[in-house]
Amino acid sequence: MKRRIFSMVILLLLFSQVGEAQLPNKEDSDTFNTLLFKVTSSENNQVSYVFGTHHAFGKVFFDSLILANQALASSEILIKENLNTSGETAEDIINRRTEITQWNNYLSKEDLTYIDNLFATSPTDYHKITPTEMYVFLNRHFKQQVCLN
Repeated sequence: MKRRIFSMVILLLLFSQVGEAQLPNKEDSDTFNTLLFKVTSSENNQVSYVFGTHHAFGKVFFDSLILANQALASSEILIKENLNTSGETAEDIINRRTEITQWNNYLSKEDLTYIDNLFATSPTDYHKITPTEMYVFLNRHFKQQVCLN
């Protein structure tokens, strides 16, 4: 329990830093604190966009970024970091693994019960998730369930 509270405090501190990075910088008017950058060329009329978001917030957060979605939808070409191709999603890759993580070596019984409950309806076999992946999952879960609410 103490470990979970400590983890939440650390995550809150990290989240507050991310939140501050998105605030306008009043001291330096040349600093851009945004998720969407429009890139133009003086040589032609081509417009490109560079877009980045915090994946942990998920689809609801992404969908709330109306201007970014409009810019991406108006693009002739869109290059994404993942395509969610059948058989190649994170879930598919994890479930194909043969190596099992012995979570009882890392977690208390109470924490293991918490993880069991989180993954109870998940199609992903959490026994095949690495500790780093579990950290990322829990970080995302916390931000979606606590921070966004």
